[in-house]
Amino acid sequence: MHANSWITDSNREDMFVTVWYGILNPTSHEVTYANAGHSLALHVQAGDGAMRQLRPSGMPLGVVEHPPIEPDSVTLAPGDLLVLYTDGVVDAIDEAEEEFGQDRLEAVLFANREKPAQAVVDAILAAVRDHTCDAPLLDDITLWVLKRNV
Repeated sequence: MHANSWITDSNREDMFVTVWYGILNPTSHEVTYANAGHSLALHVQAGDGAMRQLRPSGMPLGVVEHPPIEPDSVTLAPGDLLVLYTDGVVDAIDEAEEEFGQDRLEAVLFANREKPAQAVVDAILAAVRDHTCDAPLLDDITLWVLKRNV
């Protein structure tokens, strides 16, 4: 909560920060996380490719003095992916101003779920590039993919 206090104290009224913070237990493969307004996190199951959004449990930092944020957890089975991304991925637009979108992202994840984490990142970036035809991006793109191998 120190980060929230610092942001709130030094903040203009129209600024906020979304945060997803996780701790991986390498023995149990459980990820305990807190999500302050960052709704862009997916758990992709290896077998059938089912995807679950890891929804925010609290509001972004910098909005109120003491935001209620409840931790949650997810346990990764062998082959599962944990994918975090900024809105620049799904908001990337093509020449017709059509967004890349959540459906395209999930299709890329489904098709590449058996590949190593870096290959999944590369596939997402290639799909966004193909969609935008290398047009300048309107927002940053940040991706983080964790895959449980064993």
